[in-house]
Amino acid sequence: MDFERIDINQCPISAGNSGPNRFADTAKCKEETTLCEPLDGWGFRRGGYQCRCLPGYRLGNTVRRPFLGEIIERATLEQYYSGVFDCKRIGWLQSKIVFPSQMDPYLREQYLEKNSEYKNFTPGLGSVKDSHINIHEVINSIRGINQNNCHNYRKEDLQLLGDYGFGAHQQFANEAKMAVRLANFISAFLQISDPKEVYSGTRLADKHLSEDQMIGEALAIVMADFKIWSAGIFWDTNKFPNRTLFAPYAYKTVNYGRKVFVEDLARLNKSDEVYTNKEWFTFTKQRWSTNFDSLEKFYVKLKLRYTEEGGHLNKFEYYPTFYKAANLDHGYWSAPYYDCNGPAKDWFIRYAVPFFGWDSLKVKLEFKGAITVTMPLLNLDINQCPQKFYEPNAFKGTHKCDQRSSYCVPIQGRGYDTGGYKCECIQGYEFPFEEEDFTYFDGQMMEDEFMHMLHNNKTRYDTFKCRIAGAALPLSNVFYVMILVLCSLLMWAK
Repeated sequence: MDFERIDINQCPISAGNSGPNRFADTAKCKEETTLCEPLDGWGFRRGGYQCRCLPGYRLGNTVRRPFLGEIIERATLEQYYSGVFDCKRIGWLQSKIVFPSQMDPYLREQYLEKNSEYKNFTPGLGSVKDSHINIHEVINSIRGINQNNCHNYRKEDLQLLGDYGFGAHQQFANEAKMAVRLANFISAFLQISDPKEVYSGTRLADKHLSEDQMIGEALAIVMADFKIWSAGIFWDTNKFPNRTLFAPYAYKTVNYGRKVFVEDLARLNKSDEVYTNKEWFTFTKQRWSTNFDSLEKFYVKLKLRYTEEGGHLNKFEYYPTFYKAANLDHGYWSAPYYDCNGPAKDWFIRYAVPFFGWDSLKVKLEFKGAITVTMPLLNLDINQCPQKFYEPNAFKGTHKCDQRSSYCVPIQGRGYDTGGYKCECIQGYEFPFEEEDFTYFDGQMMEDEFMHMLHNNKTRYDTFKCRIAGAALPLSNVFYVMILVLCSLLMWAK
């Protein structure tokens, strides 16, 4: 792993940064008016944080976003101490409404017109195919399918569109890399090791990959990552020694625990159950049937012991000293599906990556099989915030923020449910409420109040919006009042 890609946390020791941390409390945020918030993806360098305003403070009218740590780290001392990176105090704060009331019918109808998908939608699982989805109906329909009623649906109904799995490439990248690691190991072994090789001295050639080795590798993947519910090594026809088909498959039926099951899926005889007829296998095989130019080339720098006792190391120089294998981008991501006939009945996303070896004449590479891992869909964080038109996200733009005074920011860790975002005030607006430890409206709270409004119950939805940043301090208010009184007296005297 690349050490310089590890993020450092420069924020002070807190609940989310408990330590030990050598870089703790090295951020340059102004503690009087701002607080530090770490950012991902900055790597092993300074500036991987942002300075947010403390409750009761706001950004200046010319500032759009929280102060970026990288900009503060590069600032001069004159800029740093001149107040450029300070938040301004909010003069007047108000308390949240404790006893909500029913919304005015006319105002409620206006909100429903803006969210017309809540007035006209397809009930049940058919709502996933609407052009403008009702996100609450979609989530409830997906979560409503279980092992007791899944047989009542058609196979097409249990297959979602690909945009309902948006974000899986990033959020399940570590799980996919485990499949890539195993695929590259098998590719390296098949291309470099030759069981028929004869060496001088007492050295023996490596044997063929055994069934026990493959079963152990599949089992290790499932036991190593709790997000992976199943893993399989699926060999193509007549590619594994002495076996027509071979597919060691490890899976678990409960999320937490040490009980893992293993079986060989090559035992299935029905044509619709054989893995060589599955969409992910046929797609991967056709994609890598002839052209291997885009595969990555890895050079091997092995050293072997000179004798059994050790002695010294000899360089491994038997040709080839390299192998070609797939990377993370060469894999196949399936659309979300419900596995009603499998051992673990739930919504899953599958990732498949191929592995390669020499043909019988050792002239060219050929497709040998694929490694698959499956992850539960409900562990995926959805993004309800607006995105570009070309982003394949079924949930984009379904947030409930007041778009005139705030903007949507996604929050990680909320899972496949509504409310995984926060509503931040836009430039020129401020958070109006006191008695809060934050300066934004939480997405789960916005969704809850919206549903109260939708069902015509008592709600505070209309009050959860930012206000124009014009609330000044009491002293300045008195000053402006005196000027207005003086001007009115002068005009009256004329």
